[in-house]
Amino acid sequence: MRLIGCLLLSMAVAGLGCTSPLVRNDQAPKVEIKPPPAPPIVVPDTVNEKNADESARSLREEMEYDAARKPAPAVVPEQKN
Repeated sequence: MRLIGCLLLSMAVAGLGCTSPLVRNDQAPKVEIKPPPAPPIVVPDTVNEKNADESARSLREEMEYDAARKPAPAVVPEQKN
């Protein structure tokens, strides 16, 4: 009788190791990442000596933003006739 009790207890403990007592099927909500807003466009009419540094910085930011958004051009192999 003691042998049967030990076997049942060991089977129950082994069975608990195979499954989790708190099974949850909840999934984390998907978080949508929004791209940063586009920097203001630099127009030649707005550039003067007083804001030249700020305009150059804005122009650099605008160019980096455009470069990051556009994929690299695909290389198309030439076809021989």
